[in-house]
Amino acid sequence: MDSSETPIATVIPAQWLRQLEKLAAEKESSVSEVIKKAIEQYLITNDSNPDLRPLKQQIQQLSEQVQILRNAQHKINHLDLRVCILEKKVLPTLSPDVAEDGEEYEDEPDEVLTDFI
Repeated sequence: MDSSETPIATVIPAQWLRQLEKLAAEKESSVSEVIKKAIEQYLITNDSNPDLRPLKQQIQQLSEQVQILRNAQHKINHLDLRVCILEKKVLPTLSPDVAEDGEEYEDEPDEVLTDFI
């Protein structure tokens, strides 16, 4: 603890203490450090800090824009699937000179005409 830190005491439920001890062990840290980090995160997200309000507004706007993009991507994926289905149905009917494997049939009009003459 440095000179700018002040010790505090509080009473918490036993369940919280067990959770804090488990988290501290996972993070290879002390319970005190976990509590300090939790308080820090709480204070950062608390609206009482006027310096953070513009940042929070930007985060909210970005979150909304991300959601709009996710919705748009979902619609694009859906439309892409529909286009693929339509291509499979329509393309074979538009081009009778194309085999199922994509190779073109050779049209031999001269041979056909000579066969009839």
